[in-house]
Amino acid sequence: MEFLEKLKKEVKAHPLSLVVSEGDDARVIAAARQIKDQGLASKIFLVGNPEKIRQNSGGISLDGIEIVNPMDSPHRDAFAGRLLELRAREYKSKEEAMKGVENRVYFGSLMQEAGIADIHVSGAVETSADVLKAFFYIVKTNKKEGIATSFFLVETPNPNLGENGVLFLADCAVNIAPNPKQLAKIAYAVGGIAKDIFGLDAKLSLLSYSTKGSGSGELVDKVLETGRELEALNPSFSFEAEMQSDASIVPEVSQRKAPGNKLGGKANVLIFPNLEAGNIGYKLVERFGSAKAYGPVMAGLNKVASDLSRGTDVESIVGSYVVSAYYHLKKETII
Repeated sequence: MEFLEKLKKEVKAHPLSLVVSEGDDARVIAAARQIKDQGLASKIFLVGNPEKIRQNSGGISLDGIEIVNPMDSPHRDAFAGRLLELRAREYKSKEEAMKGVENRVYFGSLMQEAGIADIHVSGAVETSADVLKAFFYIVKTNKKEGIATSFFLVETPNPNLGENGVLFLADCAVNIAPNPKQLAKIAYAVGGIAKDIFGLDAKLSLLSYSTKGSGSGELVDKVLETGRELEALNPSFSFEAEMQSDASIVPEVSQRKAPGNKLGGKANVLIFPNLEAGNIGYKLVERFGSAKAYGPVMAGLNKVASDLSRGTDVESIVGSYVVSAYYHLKKETII
Protein backbone atom coordinates (compact mmCIF):
# COMPACT_ATOMS: atom_id res chain seq x y z
CA MET A 1 0.00 0.00 0.00
CA GLU A 2 1.16 3.52 -0.84
CA PHE A 3 1.61 4.97 2.64
CA LEU A 4 3.71 2.08 3.92
CA GLU A 5 5.82 2.22 0.76
CA LYS A 6 6.55 5.88 1.49
CA LEU A 7 7.67 5.00 4.99
CA LYS A 8 9.85 2.18 3.63
CA LYS A 9 11.79 4.63 1.47
CA GLU A 10 12.72 6.71 4.50
CA VAL A 11 13.60 3.67 6.61
CA LYS A 12 15.71 2.20 3.81
CA ALA A 13 17.68 5.44 3.65
CA HIS A 14 18.41 5.19 7.40
CA PRO A 15 18.32 1.47 8.27
CA LEU A 16 18.24 0.50 11.94
CA SER A 17 19.10 -2.64 13.88
CA LEU A 18 16.23 -4.97 14.73
CA VAL A 19 15.85 -7.78 17.27
CA VAL A 20 12.95 -10.21 16.95
CA SER A 21 12.70 -12.34 20.05
CA GLU A 22 10.70 -15.25 18.59
CA GLY A 23 13.28 -16.22 16.02
CA ASP A 24 12.11 -19.82 15.55
CA ASP A 25 8.69 -18.86 14.20
CA ALA A 26 8.39 -19.44 10.44
CA ARG A 27 6.55 -16.14 9.89
CA VAL A 28 9.26 -14.24 11.77
CA ILE A 29 12.02 -15.89 9.73
CA ALA A 30 10.28 -15.05 6.44
CA ALA A 31 9.69 -11.44 7.58
CA ALA A 32 13.32 -11.08 8.66
CA ARG A 33 14.42 -12.27 5.22
CA GLN A 34 12.19 -9.70 3.51
CA ILE A 35 13.40 -6.89 5.78
CA LYS A 36 17.00 -7.79 5.06
CA ASP A 37 16.50 -8.23 1.31
CA GLN A 38 14.71 -4.89 1.05
CA GLY A 39 17.54 -3.12 2.89
CA LEU A 40 15.27 -1.94 5.67
CA ALA A 41 17.52 -2.92 8.57
CA SER A 42 21.27 -2.66 9.05
CA LYS A 43 21.33 -5.69 11.36
CA ILE A 44 18.74 -8.32 12.21
CA PHE A 45 18.96 -10.51 15.30
CA LEU A 46 16.75 -13.58 15.69
CA VAL A 47 16.62 -14.77 19.29
CA GLY A 48 16.28 -18.49 19.87
CA ASN A 49 17.75 -21.94 19.55
CA PRO A 50 19.86 -22.00 16.34
CA GLU A 51 18.93 -25.57 15.45
CA LYS A 52 15.21 -24.89 15.83
CA ILE A 53 15.47 -21.68 13.81
CA ARG A 54 17.16 -23.53 10.96
CA GLN A 55 14.62 -26.36 11.15
CA ASN A 56 11.73 -23.90 10.87
CA SER A 57 13.29 -21.75 8.15
CA GLY A 58 11.67 -23.76 5.37
CA GLY A 59 14.75 -23.39 3.26
CA ILE A 60 14.84 -19.59 3.60
CA SER A 61 18.39 -18.32 3.62
CA LEU A 62 19.63 -16.93 6.92
CA ASP A 63 22.59 -15.18 5.32
CA GLY A 64 23.12 -11.74 6.82
CA ILE A 65 20.84 -12.53 9.76
CA GLU A 66 22.43 -13.13 13.16
CA ILE A 67 21.04 -15.87 15.39
CA VAL A 68 21.38 -15.13 19.09
CA ASN A 69 21.00 -17.96 21.59
CA PRO A 70 20.34 -16.67 25.13
CA MET A 71 21.75 -19.90 26.54
CA ASP A 72 25.31 -19.31 25.32
CA SER A 73 25.37 -15.60 24.48
CA PRO A 74 28.50 -13.68 25.53
CA HIS A 75 26.09 -11.05 26.90
CA ARG A 76 24.40 -13.48 29.26
CA ASP A 77 26.37 -12.62 32.39
CA ALA A 78 26.13 -8.86 31.86
CA PHE A 79 22.43 -9.12 31.07
CA ALA A 80 21.81 -11.11 34.25
CA GLY A 81 23.52 -8.39 36.26
CA ARG A 82 21.45 -5.74 34.55
CA LEU A 83 18.23 -7.67 35.08
CA LEU A 84 19.10 -8.00 38.75
CA GLU A 85 19.42 -4.21 38.92
CA LEU A 86 16.16 -3.58 37.07
CA ARG A 87 14.08 -6.25 38.80
CA ALA A 88 15.55 -6.54 42.29
CA ARG A 89 12.13 -7.37 43.72
CA GLU A 90 11.69 -10.28 41.34
CA TYR A 91 15.21 -11.72 41.32
CA LYS A 92 17.05 -12.23 44.60
CA SER A 93 20.35 -13.50 43.21
CA LYS A 94 22.52 -13.50 40.10
CA GLU A 95 21.63 -17.17 39.60
CA GLU A 96 17.92 -16.36 39.54
CA ALA A 97 18.55 -13.51 37.10
CA MET A 98 20.48 -15.91 34.86
CA LYS A 99 17.28 -17.92 34.54
CA GLY A 100 15.38 -14.74 33.73
CA VAL A 101 17.76 -13.97 30.88
CA GLU A 102 16.71 -17.26 29.29
CA ASN A 103 13.29 -15.71 28.65
CA ARG A 104 13.62 -14.77 24.98
CA VAL A 105 11.42 -11.67 25.20
CA TYR A 106 13.40 -10.45 28.21
CA PHE A 107 16.58 -11.15 26.27
CA GLY A 108 15.36 -9.12 23.29
CA SER A 109 14.45 -6.21 25.56
CA LEU A 110 17.84 -6.42 27.28
CA MET A 111 19.52 -6.23 23.86
CA GLN A 112 17.50 -3.13 23.10
CA GLU A 113 18.09 -1.57 26.52
CA ALA A 114 21.83 -2.13 26.05
CA GLY A 115 21.78 -0.35 22.68
CA ILE A 116 22.62 -3.46 20.66
CA ALA A 117 19.32 -3.21 18.78
CA ASP A 118 17.29 -0.09 17.99
CA ILE A 119 13.90 -1.77 17.57
CA HIS A 120 12.41 -4.80 19.32
CA VAL A 121 9.50 -6.68 17.75
CA SER A 122 7.78 -9.53 19.59
CA GLY A 123 4.38 -11.12 20.13
CA ALA A 124 4.03 -13.51 17.17
CA VAL A 125 4.09 -16.40 19.64
CA GLU A 126 4.12 -15.01 23.18
CA THR A 127 1.04 -13.40 24.73
CA SER A 128 0.72 -9.63 24.91
CA ALA A 129 0.82 -9.86 28.71
CA ASP A 130 4.26 -11.48 28.60
CA VAL A 131 5.59 -9.18 25.88
CA LEU A 132 4.40 -5.99 27.56
CA LYS A 133 5.83 -7.17 30.86
CA ALA A 134 9.27 -7.32 29.26
CA PHE A 135 8.84 -3.91 27.65
CA PHE A 136 7.75 -2.23 30.89
CA TYR A 137 10.15 -4.07 33.21
CA ILE A 138 13.27 -3.54 31.11
CA VAL A 139 12.83 -0.70 28.60
CA LYS A 140 10.50 1.16 30.98
CA THR A 141 8.20 4.15 30.62
CA ASN A 142 9.57 7.52 29.60
CA LYS A 143 8.19 9.70 32.36
CA LYS A 144 8.57 12.87 30.26
CA GLU A 145 5.98 11.61 27.76
CA GLY A 146 3.20 11.43 30.33
CA ILE A 147 1.70 8.02 29.60
CA ALA A 148 2.68 4.75 27.97
CA THR A 149 0.22 3.67 25.31
CA SER A 150 0.15 2.08 21.87
CA PHE A 151 -1.16 2.75 18.40
CA PHE A 152 -1.97 0.90 15.21
CA LEU A 153 -1.35 2.40 11.81
CA VAL A 154 -4.09 0.97 9.62
CA GLU A 155 -4.04 1.03 5.83
CA THR A 156 -7.29 0.23 4.09
CA PRO A 157 -7.83 -0.05 0.32
CA ASN A 158 -10.76 2.38 0.62
CA PRO A 159 -9.32 5.88 0.01
CA ASN A 160 -12.51 7.46 1.38
CA LEU A 161 -11.72 6.27 4.88
CA GLY A 162 -9.42 8.32 7.11
CA GLU A 163 -6.80 10.20 5.14
CA ASN A 164 -6.52 8.41 1.80
CA GLY A 165 -7.19 5.11 3.54
CA VAL A 166 -4.85 5.68 6.49
CA LEU A 167 -6.08 5.70 10.10
CA PHE A 168 -4.56 5.52 13.56
CA LEU A 169 -6.28 3.47 16.26
CA ALA A 170 -5.57 3.62 20.01
CA ASP A 171 -5.29 2.23 22.60
CA CYS A 172 -5.74 -1.38 21.59
CA ALA A 173 -3.02 -3.05 23.68
CA VAL A 174 -1.97 -1.39 26.93
CA ASN A 175 -4.41 0.59 29.07
CA ILE A 176 -7.34 -1.54 30.17
CA ALA A 177 -9.79 1.01 31.58
CA PRO A 178 -8.24 4.50 31.41
CA ASN A 179 -9.96 7.25 33.33
CA PRO A 180 -10.78 10.55 31.55
CA LYS A 181 -7.41 12.14 32.37
CA GLN A 182 -5.53 9.08 31.13
CA LEU A 183 -7.68 8.74 28.03
CA ALA A 184 -7.11 12.41 27.21
CA LYS A 185 -3.35 11.86 27.48
CA ILE A 186 -3.61 8.85 25.17
CA ALA A 187 -5.57 10.94 22.66
CA TYR A 188 -3.13 13.84 22.94
CA ALA A 189 -0.13 11.54 22.41
CA VAL A 190 -1.51 9.55 19.49
CA GLY A 191 -3.06 12.57 17.77
CA GLY A 192 0.32 14.26 18.01
CA ILE A 193 2.07 11.18 16.62
CA ALA A 194 -0.31 11.02 13.65
CA LYS A 195 0.21 14.72 12.93
CA ASP A 196 3.81 15.48 13.87
CA ILE A 197 5.49 12.14 13.17
CA PHE A 198 3.49 10.69 10.28
CA GLY A 199 2.33 13.94 8.68
CA LEU A 200 -1.44 13.46 8.70
CA ASP A 201 -3.90 16.31 8.97
CA ALA A 202 -4.99 14.75 12.23
CA LYS A 203 -8.72 14.68 12.90
CA LEU A 204 -9.40 12.79 16.11
CA SER A 205 -12.59 11.18 17.34
CA LEU A 206 -13.20 10.15 20.95
CA LEU A 207 -15.44 7.19 20.23
CA SER A 208 -18.63 6.36 22.10
CA TYR A 209 -21.88 4.45 21.63
CA SER A 210 -23.50 7.88 21.55
CA THR A 211 -23.22 10.81 19.14
CA LYS A 212 -23.76 14.24 20.65
CA GLY A 213 -26.47 13.30 23.12
CA SER A 214 -28.12 10.40 21.30
CA GLY A 215 -27.36 8.19 24.29
CA SER A 216 -26.59 8.62 27.96
CA GLY A 217 -24.93 6.90 30.87
CA GLU A 218 -21.66 6.69 32.76
CA LEU A 219 -19.64 5.62 29.72
CA VAL A 220 -20.90 8.59 27.72
CA ASP A 221 -20.10 10.91 30.61
CA LYS A 222 -16.58 9.47 30.70
CA VAL A 223 -15.98 10.33 27.03
CA LEU A 224 -17.41 13.83 27.49
CA GLU A 225 -15.09 14.39 30.46
CA THR A 226 -12.21 13.10 28.35
CA GLY A 227 -13.07 15.74 25.76
CA ARG A 228 -12.84 18.47 28.38
CA GLU A 229 -9.52 17.11 29.61
CA LEU A 230 -8.16 16.95 26.06
CA GLU A 231 -9.27 20.51 25.36
CA ALA A 232 -7.32 21.65 28.43
CA LEU A 233 -4.18 20.08 26.96
CA ASN A 234 -4.51 22.46 23.99
CA PRO A 235 -3.94 19.92 21.20
CA SER A 236 -2.66 21.04 17.80
CA PHE A 237 -5.23 18.91 15.97
CA SER A 238 -9.01 19.04 15.66
CA PHE A 239 -11.15 16.60 17.60
CA GLU A 240 -14.69 15.77 18.63
CA ALA A 241 -15.83 13.92 21.74
CA GLU A 242 -18.75 11.51 21.97
CA MET A 243 -18.92 10.27 18.40
CA GLN A 244 -20.08 6.90 17.14
CA SER A 245 -17.72 5.23 14.70
CA ASP A 246 -19.94 5.70 11.65
CA ALA A 247 -20.44 9.37 12.45
CA SER A 248 -16.66 9.67 12.68
CA ILE A 249 -15.70 8.19 9.32
CA VAL A 250 -18.73 8.48 6.98
CA PRO A 251 -19.46 12.07 5.83
CA GLU A 252 -23.19 11.55 5.16
CA VAL A 253 -23.76 9.91 8.54
CA SER A 254 -21.61 12.52 10.26
CA GLN A 255 -23.74 15.34 8.84
CA ARG A 256 -26.98 13.56 9.73
CA LYS A 257 -26.03 12.74 13.31
CA ALA A 258 -23.89 15.76 14.21
CA PRO A 259 -24.40 18.64 11.76
CA GLY A 260 -21.46 21.03 11.62
CA ASN A 261 -19.04 18.87 13.64
CA LYS A 262 -15.31 19.45 13.11
CA LEU A 263 -14.59 16.04 11.64
CA GLY A 264 -17.13 15.95 8.85
CA GLY A 265 -16.88 12.19 8.70
CA LYS A 266 -13.15 12.30 7.89
CA ALA A 267 -11.67 11.24 11.23
CA ASN A 268 -8.28 9.56 10.82
CA VAL A 269 -7.45 9.02 14.51
CA LEU A 270 -9.92 6.88 16.43
CA ILE A 271 -9.58 6.70 20.22
CA PHE A 272 -11.44 3.85 21.87
CA PRO A 273 -12.87 4.35 25.38
CA ASN A 274 -11.21 1.21 26.77
CA LEU A 275 -9.01 -1.73 25.83
CA GLU A 276 -11.91 -4.11 25.32
CA ALA A 277 -13.45 -1.93 22.61
CA GLY A 278 -10.07 -1.15 21.06
CA ASN A 279 -8.82 -4.72 20.81
CA ILE A 280 -12.11 -6.03 19.44
CA GLY A 281 -12.44 -3.08 17.09
CA TYR A 282 -9.05 -3.26 15.42
CA LYS A 283 -9.35 -7.00 14.78
CA LEU A 284 -12.74 -6.51 13.12
CA VAL A 285 -11.36 -3.70 10.97
CA GLU A 286 -8.43 -5.87 9.94
CA ARG A 287 -10.43 -9.01 9.16
CA PHE A 288 -13.65 -7.57 7.72
CA GLY A 289 -12.24 -4.50 6.03
CA SER A 290 -9.38 -6.04 4.03
CA ALA A 291 -7.13 -3.66 5.95
CA LYS A 292 -3.59 -4.07 7.27
CA ALA A 293 -3.01 -3.11 10.89
CA TYR A 294 0.64 -2.47 11.71
CA GLY A 295 1.54 -2.63 15.38
CA PRO A 296 0.62 -2.09 18.05
CA VAL A 297 3.62 0.20 18.28
CA MET A 298 4.46 1.32 21.78
CA ALA A 299 4.49 5.02 22.57
CA GLY A 300 5.81 6.54 25.77
CA LEU A 301 8.61 4.05 26.43
CA ASN A 302 12.33 4.82 26.49
CA LYS A 303 12.73 2.77 23.30
CA VAL A 304 10.44 1.96 20.36
CA ALA A 305 9.03 -1.56 20.35
CA SER A 306 6.09 -3.37 18.79
CA ASP A 307 3.89 -6.11 20.24
CA LEU A 308 2.51 -8.24 17.43
CA SER A 309 -0.70 -10.25 17.49
CA ARG A 310 -0.34 -14.02 17.57
CA GLY A 311 -2.59 -13.97 14.48
CA THR A 312 -0.03 -11.91 12.58
CA ASP A 313 1.33 -12.67 9.12
CA VAL A 314 4.62 -11.95 7.36
CA GLU A 315 3.40 -8.72 5.78
CA SER A 316 2.20 -7.37 9.12
CA ILE A 317 5.51 -8.18 10.82
CA VAL A 318 7.42 -6.32 8.12
CA GLY A 319 4.99 -3.39 8.31
CA SER A 320 5.12 -3.23 12.10
CA TYR A 321 8.89 -2.97 11.96
CA VAL A 322 8.72 -0.27 9.27
CA VAL A 323 6.23 1.83 11.26
CA SER A 324 8.30 1.36 14.43
CA ALA A 325 11.55 2.29 12.66
CA TYR A 326 10.02 5.38 11.05
CA TYR A 327 8.61 6.46 14.42
CA HIS A 328 12.07 6.03 16.00
CA LEU A 329 13.81 7.95 13.23
CA LYS A 330 11.36 10.85 13.41
CA LYS A 331 11.52 11.01 17.20
CA GLU A 332 15.28 11.16 17.04
CA THR A 333 15.03 13.83 14.27
CA ILE A 334 17.15 11.66 11.98
CA ILE A 335 14.69 12.21 9.12
